[in-house]
Formats: sequence, structure tokens, C-alpha cells
Amino acid sequence: MPKRECRTYTEEFKNQIVQLYLNHKPRQDIIREYDLTSFTFDKWMKQNQTKQNQHKYSVSAMCRVLKIVRSTFYYESQNH
Repeated sequence: MPKRECRTYTEEFKNQIVQLYLNHKPRQDIIREYDLTSFTFDKWMKQNQTKQNQHKYSVSAMCRVLKIVRSTFYYESQNH
């Protein structure tokens, strides 16, 4: 299987994808329509969930539950 070209997405685009899913558009439809990988889609969903709950829980607790590395959270926070 050919390797995909590395692409970058704007924060606005990522938020639009998350909103589509939160408004009940099926996951597979979004992935197919916007030519995303399931890994990328799932990562954006986890990042959104982390942002939404940041005021309720510690970063360590959220990362443990979402199974993401804490450095990912800090890296993403720094870039936005």
C-alpha cells in the first residue's frame, strides 16, 4: 500500500471536522468525504475532548484516560 503524503490542517478545519461528528455525521462518512485517516480523526476527537474537560480534570488524568502522552497535550497547547 502506498504511503500517504504528510498533510497539514488548519485548526479551523480540525474544529469543523469535530463539529460534524458532534452533530451526528457518521465517522466513516467524514473520513471518506475528507480523505482522512482514522488515526487522524481519532486524534482530533481526543484532543477536542481534552480541551473541553481541561477545566475539570488534571492534564495527567485526562491523558491517562484518553491514552495519549502528556507531551502531546503540551505540544498541541503551545501551537495554538
